[in-house]
Amino acid sequence: MQGKILEVLKNWPQKSIQVIVVTDGERILGLGDLGCQGMGIPVGKLSLYSALGGIRPSACLPITIDVGTNNEQLLKDDFYIGLRQRRATGQEYSELLHEFMCAVKQNYGEKVLIQFEDFANHNAFELLAKYGTTHLVFNDDIQGTASVVLAGVVAALKLVGGILAEHTFLFLGAGEAGTGIAELIALEMSKQTKAPVEECRKKIWLVDSRGLIVSSRKESLQHFKKPWAHEHEHVGNLLDAVKAIKPTFLIGSSGVGKTFTKEVVEAMAFLTRNLSFLLYQIQLPSLSAPLKKHTHGLMVESFLPVGAHLIQLSTTAKSMCPARQTTPIFFQDLVLVW
Repeated sequence: MQGKILEVLKNWPQKSIQVIVVTDGERILGLGDLGCQGMGIPVGKLSLYSALGGIRPSACLPITIDVGTNNEQLLKDDFYIGLRQRRATGQEYSELLHEFMCAVKQNYGEKVLIQFEDFANHNAFELLAKYGTTHLVFNDDIQGTASVVLAGVVAALKLVGGILAEHTFLFLGAGEAGTGIAELIALEMSKQTKAPVEECRKKIWLVDSRGLIVSSRKESLQHFKKPWAHEHEHVGNLLDAVKAIKPTFLIGSSGVGKTFTKEVVEAMAFLTRNLSFLLYQIQLPSLSAPLKKHTHGLMVESFLPVGAHLIQLSTTAKSMCPARQTTPIFFQDLVLVW
């Protein structure tokens, strides 16, 4: 396929393409590495562009770049239709993606939107950084989620009070979603206060699978986590991080369930007992269920999970059902603007 991508694109009968959603199927949310069987994701995303944004289906092009799979079950499956090889990496992968990006621009022009979808973390950030100045590119996992959460945070300030810079943020999860949200919050904080974004990042802390991200871990961190490595002693888990950082916003962007435990919620309530605090959970519905039982009877003034699910929330004062927030309300606007 390498060296023939432009030829393949020219074979597509529709010539006026406005948006492409492309994946390599490596990190399908909740399912992992699906190889070429990740094609359902670009198709599904583009259906939302049409249904919510009115983009003509004929102007949408779903693409899966098959570079192999590391899923042993698929490699042994007689009915798997993709390449039966381990994933291409390094220079081979980089050259194939570069050929694809150049071919898209040559065939459809510079205004076609390319949405990167469900790429693994290391590739997702690199692709945005590499092509962000030469192509119209967008990553829903990094930028779309961040936009929706920032909108929710800004709206919630009317309830919890203060401005962004007066709050301390703690994230559980430091992948594409977590770091993307954190960066957008820091940028908005910088815009509001005129302070350097580097200073604003110091109000935001992240916890990954190894604990709080701190400067002593910097050498071993992936590049996209390094801006969040602040000066602090090592903290090994979320509960201890809550007690040490004393956040007023706790945002869950991890795929691991049952992490906002009763102890974590009670610690937040105790540390901010004279203030409102806010918890966001950005997870699949099956992972959010334990949250409901941990809020009952606590002095939690605002508790707003975010995602494609709704749960009833009870506090000592009242019950609430938060509005749904999800990224499709945002990303089709990019096509309409351009």
